[in-house]
Amino acid sequence: MDRHGARLGLAAVLLALVTLLPVRGGAQQQLQQQGRGFVQLLAGQWRCMLDDLVSGRGLARMFPATNASAPPCYPDVTVHLYTAGNSRGSRSPPRRKVLDPRRAGWLRWSGWDPGRRTVLLVHGFNGGVDKAPTTTLRDAFLEAGGYNVLALDWSPLARYPCYAEAVRHSRTAARCGAQVLAALQAVLDDGVPPGGGLLPAADLRLATCVGHSLGAHVCGMLSRLLPQRVRKLVALDPARPQVERLLGRDTLAVSDARVVQTFHTNMGFYGEYPGPAVDGHASFCFNGGRLQPSCDQGGRFSRMRCSHFLSVCYYAQLVRRPGAWTAAAPCDGSCNRERGRPPFPFVLTEASTDRWRGTYCLDLSLDSPCRTDI
Repeated sequence: MDRHGARLGLAAVLLALVTLLPVRGGAQQQLQQQGRGFVQLLAGQWRCMLDDLVSGRGLARMFPATNASAPPCYPDVTVHLYTAGNSRGSRSPPRRKVLDPRRAGWLRWSGWDPGRRTVLLVHGFNGGVDKAPTTTLRDAFLEAGGYNVLALDWSPLARYPCYAEAVRHSRTAARCGAQVLAALQAVLDDGVPPGGGLLPAADLRLATCVGHSLGAHVCGMLSRLLPQRVRKLVALDPARPQVERLLGRDTLAVSDARVVQTFHTNMGFYGEYPGPAVDGHASFCFNGGRLQPSCDQGGRFSRMRCSHFLSVCYYAQLVRRPGAWTAAAPCDGSCNRERGRPPFPFVLTEASTDRWRGTYCLDLSLDSPCRTDI
């Protein structure tokens, strides 16, 4: 019997002992529930391992595919292009088109606009292009206007409860996404996008990659695999659990783009601390960087989860409604304000901090409701 089987056997024995413990009432019921939860957790990891084996995803991790002329390296990893339903400010749902380089005319009829800047959105564990972390950012950029909004969907590789497998599969997601973007850049370089020649705004070398949680590390790996790295990378509360152990040197790094920014709202639990584990040119700690004031419902884990997702809401607000005055104070890697260095006012926008270096603490509140219950 291997060690995983031994663990399941031990869990079953523990559950049996728990049910026989000489305790009464609520205490016995609580112990029984904990034992069942332990068994369910281990059984879930077994299912994750077997699913990897049957689907061949474990093999997909071993073979990188970044050649722009090759088909996508894993069929369930896709890149979607979003355009506004009708016009700016319209309430019509956005149009979505999967970018598939294997199809003739795949870019010409996609809705790609060579006069717009490009932003790529990458979800994290248990996310997807139809879930609020991605849709919140998608709608913010479409409302702001002037963007080709791309979203990398690697949800088949990042499903609950298989977190460790999702961390490992993040390499595959990055490789597949980089392959589609490399193919897109090759078409743009050939000067045959819809509407004529390549305009500077559409050049993917000037693009921004925005990743939430585990998606922040995917952004970093994806950028490294491109012939030339993206201009800007925004890491929204980059994931902490098991990432450094399972990804090693593939975690987010300051060299992954010309501008690397990290936003911290739940550091130390779901999110990582500002550098050196996630190194950026500039790091921003919102409201202390740990637990957000508006996340005051439920238990501690619920408040941490809410805080982790609130990084998406803050950034979406910067994109949708730029120009708010706030104050920033220099702080250390634990998001503690440095003594003797008072805060200074500035206008907060998506681009106003591109030249900043160091770690800063900001107090910010939301001016509209934002979903954090995903």
